[in-house]
Amino acid sequence: MDDQPVPSLLELPRAQALVLLAGLGAGRLVADRAAPGPAGLVVVNHLVEGERVYLRVHLPPGGAGHPQRLTYLAQRIDPEEHTGWLVRVTGAVRRVVEPGELARYRVPMRAWPDEDNEHLLLLRPERLTAYHLTRGRW
Repeated sequence: MDDQPVPSLLELPRAQALVLLAGLGAGRLVADRAAPGPAGLVVVNHLVEGERVYLRVHLPPGGAGHPQRLTYLAQRIDPEEHTGWLVRVTGAVRRVVEPGELARYRVPMRAWPDEDNEHLLLLRPERLTAYHLTRGRW
């Protein structure tokens, strides 16, 4: 009988997924059929407030802007143990342009070095999945 730990995924409830996402700090855009990721759009970091996910992004100069839908992935995985957390969010996005709202989120999301190309997007989760990667035994 083999007593080696094997990787396994434990799906987590939505509320716990939002808590985990809040603690992960940064992630990346991923392409999927529901919300293909745009070329050249780079996520710098994120902030979770209730059911809303704010993404600080860098848009390339002269680009077409941001898409209407995105899929965002944040994870913390130990490379040796292959354990950790994975949170994936898909939903509609809008660019935040109101000065008061921009000022409110600018401080907790750190300084923005390139304000001409830095933007704030609000992602409203429609699909939200989270997994705890564990090592179990057979």
